[in-house]
Amino acid sequence: MKVISRPLKFIIITSLCLVPLILLAFFYESLQNYSVLFQPYGFKSFGFHHPNPTVEVESLTDLLQRRVSVGNIDDKNSMFSEHDAAQGFYDHEISSFLSYNQIGSQEQSQRVPCNPFQHSVKVSRWNKNLDVSLVEVRRHIFENHPDLKQYLESPDDANKSEEDIVEQQWFQFGGSSVWLEKEQCYLMVTRIMHSPTGFKNIPRTSLMWVRALDRNWEEIKGKNVSYLDQALFDVDAPVGDKEESLGKRTSDSATNCELFKHNSSDYGSCVMKNATYPKLADIRFEIDKVYNGPEDPKVVLREYNGVEEPVIVFNMNVHKGEEQRRMMHAYLLHRATNNLIQFEIEGREPLEIEKNWAPFFARNQSNINFVYQYDPLEILTCSLDTGKCRTEYSEKEQSGREIGYIRGGTQYVPLPGVLPHIKDKQFWIGFPKLHIDACGCGDNFYRPMLSVLTRDLEGVYSREISSGAITFGLDVLSWDQKSSACGGSNVLSPNSISYWEVVGKDTRTGKIDDHLALAMSESDSTSKVIVLRGVLDYILKMYVQEKMSVDPIACLSEQSKETCMVYGEKHQRDLGTD
Repeated sequence: MKVISRPLKFIIITSLCLVPLILLAFFYESLQNYSVLFQPYGFKSFGFHHPNPTVEVESLTDLLQRRVSVGNIDDKNSMFSEHDAAQGFYDHEISSFLSYNQIGSQEQSQRVPCNPFQHSVKVSRWNKNLDVSLVEVRRHIFENHPDLKQYLESPDDANKSEEDIVEQQWFQFGGSSVWLEKEQCYLMVTRIMHSPTGFKNIPRTSLMWVRALDRNWEEIKGKNVSYLDQALFDVDAPVGDKEESLGKRTSDSATNCELFKHNSSDYGSCVMKNATYPKLADIRFEIDKVYNGPEDPKVVLREYNGVEEPVIVFNMNVHKGEEQRRMMHAYLLHRATNNLIQFEIEGREPLEIEKNWAPFFARNQSNINFVYQYDPLEILTCSLDTGKCRTEYSEKEQSGREIGYIRGGTQYVPLPGVLPHIKDKQFWIGFPKLHIDACGCGDNFYRPMLSVLTRDLEGVYSREISSGAITFGLDVLSWDQKSSACGGSNVLSPNSISYWEVVGKDTRTGKIDDHLALAMSESDSTSKVIVLRGVLDYILKMYVQEKMSVDPIACLSEQSKETCMVYGEKHQRDLGTD
């Protein structure tokens, strides 16, 4: 028998041990590269990230076949807590229409009466009130912003209690929020209004109040987030090129400035280098008679070069001599310098009032985009450095049909990032606000609608899916805030999509399960968030249904007016009428 030498034996044993380890390392690396297609159930999309842009599928429906099953739902790993989800969901039917661009030309398709795709999404019984303490906000402003105090008080206030002043003259509206994965918090911006006359729809001054909230929507007071364009304590560091400098700071996470309270110099430098929440957005503006300051703020998440950046878009009056125009702006919350941008469309004289631009970001693009108008569809792309905008896409002509008026609503967000990219196409969804006059519920009826926006490789945009007015089965607070009766303006406004996450896939049916948090406001006063379940499945089913041609604009108008009338008939009884 041949005896193996001791050194050779050592080499053989070592090799036998190392080979499995090498294979395991190779297998692990492969899993990382293809993790989008082979998701373990617990991997989530908190926000709208795109972790693997190289994985593609041919169409949306391929998602049902191409992604390996991820098993049963585990609510413990969801943004929507097990405790809140235990309150349950109820079904709410949404009626939607496919556009001609998706079905084919109007002449080539079968013409049928309005026959919407009707399917239900689930609406959480849980909801969270997101109102702020106006007394607290007023005190903060008076203590920390003396330059504003003179415009926010009057001689008559001396004879009133603080609570009476706030109740009569101070209002809040339009809480908009987005999740920051790196900071593990929501940022929520709320419009604060001061109206000396007591009319909330005619404020003299508007301000933006920004808070940090934890996963359970509870406020985090004293939350510090380092500015993206500044190195901690290096006050004189040049910013350089903005896109290259973002995120290059010496602290990778928020710094607690309280640690430096013993040293006034270090503490002051820390405060200068961090945004501390809650805070008033530091925006300078001129004070005139009414409608001064930032209005209709919406926060949207920009992800570029691996950096998360919250951007607030809003409109504000701008004075140029005797002339005054309302212009769109962006406020870059986590930049210490050059953080206020005014948008102007090149080669075009601005309208007297520019507002309701719906923001979104394209894949691997630093610019911010806007849906400027819906019919005809026009898309702008704007620089966050210069504020210069150009028309990226414009339909040749509008439908000529009566649709009411579609306003900005929420931002548009891409499909959840754990899903593969769709070959040759980008998809976004949003909830614009639909406005219909005298339709059976007061003078004005405002409700969200679901919208799917797409862009192909040639740069052609399309509104591929549009729903009618959505009530979510809610009894909306009346304008006088005393009941849910119709009368005057009846307003349910969509403000933001706070997150959209995939939480699982049914192994038997192939149905993808998801949660979408939608922040809304009622009666231009109170704000809250609800969670929708099954939005992605709803969209997928629309693309696999039998495609019949309808006039989407006419059908959308018809369905929305019917929704308004049904809601009005139910809520007129609140007034004691038949």
